[in-house]
Amino acid sequence: MKRFCASVAIILSVLFLAGCKEVVVDLPEGIQTVEGTIEDAAISLVRRGTHVLTNNGKDLYLLESATVDLRDYVGSRATVKGKVQANTDAKWLPVLTVEEITEQSEGQTVHVFSALGISLQVPATWQLHIQGSGSIFNLPGSLQPILTIMEEDFEDIPYDFFGDSSTEEKEMTPVIIASKRALRVTEKSTGILSIHIDRGISTAATKKRVITIQFTPENPEDAKASHELFLRIIQSLKFTGEARSSASTAASKGTDTSSSAGSDSSPAAGKPCGGPAGILCPTGFYCDVQDLQTNIGKCKKR
Repeated sequence: MKRFCASVAIILSVLFLAGCKEVVVDLPEGIQTVEGTIEDAAISLVRRGTHVLTNNGKDLYLLESATVDLRDYVGSRATVKGKVQANTDAKWLPVLTVEEITEQSEGQTVHVFSALGISLQVPATWQLHIQGSGSIFNLPGSLQPILTIMEEDFEDIPYDFFGDSSTEEKEMTPVIIASKRALRVTEKSTGILSIHIDRGISTAATKKRVITIQFTPENPEDAKASHELFLRIIQSLKFTGEARSSASTAASKGTDTSSSAGSDSSPAAGKPCGGPAGILCPTGFYCDVQDLQTNIGKCKKR
């Protein structure tokens, strides 16, 4: 009887140890070439990867690089080359150590809206139509606007909304776009995304100082892919008149405007900010929001 119990114990121990065996994931060997959109990855102290490569709403690899500043490509579609390695745990995506990256700008068109003082980049297949003071883009053969750009009264935008949006039809989140105050509004039932950017000036007697960019996804069911596309459009937005005013101001003060946040040597540059905790940047820096869903960004010099 004792011999039988000992045998059972040995068998159970073997089965237990077999169940604890580390999961081995087959990884491609050599230099890999992969296309996708580069996004910020959630900050982690135990997992490798500072960014994530996605394609059509699917996460492909976590990314890291000692030679390429991946922050310069967030929101961009690119071709990345590098070796794939296992992460610190098999439950996380493998890590692609980026050695070379090429941004894909083909199939994109930059549109300048002089009246609004902005420019942005959209897919080249989108067709632009001017309607009064507004502009709309639609897909070939479709009458449904996919992107609408317009001016709105400052008083019409609830910038001071701090209620619980979980019970509302719309989810509203304060964000920063191109160093300007903005409000992101998501219609939960339709997936329509809107960004209301406060220019901080009155451009007309009606005080239409707010630029609203509204995105109506072609495929509302694929929310992640739609979010990626809208994020790329918003991140391409530039205030065309802002550089001139900034340069003239700097010239009058005798300062140099040629440096950028990406080349700033201050330890505050690149520091994570925003998010659920509302982390603030030091004086002289602003939070450049790079993830419109989590409201997480990186500190950049003003």
